[in-house]
Amino acid sequence: MSENAVIDPVTMQIVGNALASIADEMATTIFRTAHSTVVRDGMDFSAALCDARGETVAQAVTVPFHLGSVPVAMDHLLAKWGDKMRPGDVFVMNDPFDGGIHLQDIFIFRPVFYEETLIGFATTTAHHGDVGGRLPGSAACDNTEIFQEGIRLPWLRLFDRGEPVEPVFEVIKANVRIPRMTLGDMSAQIAATTVAERALQELAARYGVEGLANLMNGLIEHTEKLVRQEIAAWPDGTASFTDYLDSDGIERRDVKIHATVTIHGDEVTADLTESAPMVRGSLNSTRSFVQACVYQAVRAALEVEVPNTI
Repeated sequence: MSENAVIDPVTMQIVGNALASIADEMATTIFRTAHSTVVRDGMDFSAALCDARGETVAQAVTVPFHLGSVPVAMDHLLAKWGDKMRPGDVFVMNDPFDGGIHLQDIFIFRPVFYEETLIGFATTTAHHGDVGGRLPGSAACDNTEIFQEGIRLPWLRLFDRGEPVEPVFEVIKANVRIPRMTLGDMSAQIAATTVAERALQELAARYGVEGLANLMNGLIEHTEKLVRQEIAAWPDGTASFTDYLDSDGIERRDVKIHATVTIHGDEVTADLTESAPMVRGSLNSTRSFVQACVYQAVRAALEVEVPNTI
């Protein structure tokens, strides 16, 4: 197919299905090669593909809350490394203040190049059984500061043009209780991004770099059109609901969660500003994770079949 050929709906559907299959193959790779029970048995991991701009174009059928956090993580990665990425690079992060969720969720992203041109990203997230900290397993409701929860990794280059950055691996190994398990699960994530890299490059070879970019963009626009059409068919209005946690992680007390949802035209607004402020224990949520939960709620309410893009 020529890069200048007109994109038709059939071709876009074929490419959309191909991208979804690649994302599912990534998830299967993690499932088959991971070391820990939390990943292999609990299946607490996710995989997705993004275009060269960082827009999500396909998601595996895995944990939706990880996947809804990918856009924020990608924004931070591009802001820090965008003009310094090279073929063979792989990046790692788990810091909630650098686009992450909580420290146990380690993000591993690979920029994918075809003939020196960036064509997309293979992204994975997995909940690791231990990342250090004051207690085995790292997560504890009565932690009162992030430094108790384990090692923090801002966006770092994990592989440099195909070669592992050994000091990063050494630091991780020295800060976790079961290095074999943590590094094994990370290796599964890396393997999944390698699978996606090869498959995306094959698509670029078939449709051309510009052609593939146009097809990805068309898929995103098509998804938005379908979702907006369905939301527009919902009745306009506003509804609120309040619930409570029964602890702040340290002591028993009510912690308010209040959501107000407004539907107007083809838009949905979720307002959680009347919820309780930050609590003492480790029950607080990052903005990206809150956004992911809202995305999932809206996605679950849709009747129309749409591609899993964001």
